[in-house]
Amino acid sequence: MKQFLLLLLSLAACDVNALPQRLRIIGQTNDVRSGASVAGVSFYIEKENRRTLLSSTNEQGRFSLDLLSDATKLIIEKKGYRLISTGITTYRNKGNKVDFFVKIPLIPLDAQANDTPYMQSQQTQYTVENEQRKKTAIVRKFFVSDAISGSPVRNGTLCFEFTRNAKRECKQLSEETVMSFGESDIVGFTVSAEGYQEYTGNLILDKIDEKAGTYDIKLTPEITMLSLNISGNSMVASCKLTADSGNEIVLSPLDKMAYSALVHAGNYRLTVFDRKMALIHSEQVSVVKGLNFIGLVVGNRPVSVPETTVKKTETESVKAKGLDSLETLTIYFNQSDYTFKSDEKAKLDALAAWLKQHLNKKVRVVGHTDNVGSSKLNITLSEFRAKVIRHYLLSRKVSENQILWAGVGGKYPARKNDTEENKRLNRRVEISMLP
Repeated sequence: MKQFLLLLLSLAACDVNALPQRLRIIGQTNDVRSGASVAGVSFYIEKENRRTLLSSTNEQGRFSLDLLSDATKLIIEKKGYRLISTGITTYRNKGNKVDFFVKIPLIPLDAQANDTPYMQSQQTQYTVENEQRKKTAIVRKFFVSDAISGSPVRNGTLCFEFTRNAKRECKQLSEETVMSFGESDIVGFTVSAEGYQEYTGNLILDKIDEKAGTYDIKLTPEITMLSLNISGNSMVASCKLTADSGNEIVLSPLDKMAYSALVHAGNYRLTVFDRKMALIHSEQVSVVKGLNFIGLVVGNRPVSVPETTVKKTETESVKAKGLDSLETLTIYFNQSDYTFKSDEKAKLDALAAWLKQHLNKKVRVVGHTDNVGSSKLNITLSEFRAKVIRHYLLSRKVSENQILWAGVGGKYPARKNDTEENKRLNRRVEISMLP
């Protein structure tokens, strides 16, 4: 009898441990183009092809939802924006039950327009008239990029389906994929690339002007995100991921002791620093496609990591026309704006030219704000400022592997925010050379 009772207790304990844990996600949704918050966004959990509504964003674009840790798929939907479907793949928590914070970027739909790619979901009735069906050579170049980062996408295929002759033709993505169309038509196309949601669109070709044109197609990345909640040390100041390739990603602070970043799936070293920039935690983490949630408990004492044989090099100054030198190059912005002034382009062009000649060099692009307004919105604004500079350098054919970026809001002012002039100097992006 005693052995039977022990067996029952053991089975009960196993059942309790096997039960899925509650996972609370708190976050913000923003339009990737304007940075504005988006209200009325719906969040669904999908199981066995059935959707269950969990939550919607309020007027400030904020949301809170509860999941069980065995949930596997989250659907994010808002009229006028691209649907997001993402997996929930990793949940690990070493401390007490905690909330995780995320920031979801929403990409506006491409509306139907003539001679411009748009998503098939936006198709309305349209007919290319017979009198426009004359034989000619309509040459178009297709530039495919990441809708969030702006970086080019080259590992994939672009397939066309022609309405008039029902033919299908596919091309491998390159820096600029060129296609020649023989007549006016409504052409369906599909872009498929590793790490991105498939883009299915249409193209109305009714302008027979024989002029070469260029189309931009922006793909929705499959969201791979790492969200951290850190406890055990209230002096945590920053977190960083370092990939095996050496690329660094600074995780953005979204709330007290909560950090998050969009990343690529892979293996990283996660490092946590206190306010004195002492290393207080280091571990290897594996990030898989989808949403990854990790709760960490860190200590108060500095830790060490195994030494690596990295050859140290001195920071090299950049000298070029329009650019004196680069120890830290600073680009300034107007209040609440992330568009840099046209007179800054000469510096950025010179930097881009130098980086293309020195492919082994990297720069860090960090966005900053003054202290006006919400600290959370300032984080978003600083990230957009950094992204604008990064995108400009990419448009000048700088390799994305040469640019690391982050937005830190008003956390590190260059001057005290006590005068309008000092606030102006704090609204900036700093570009620094990495050794």
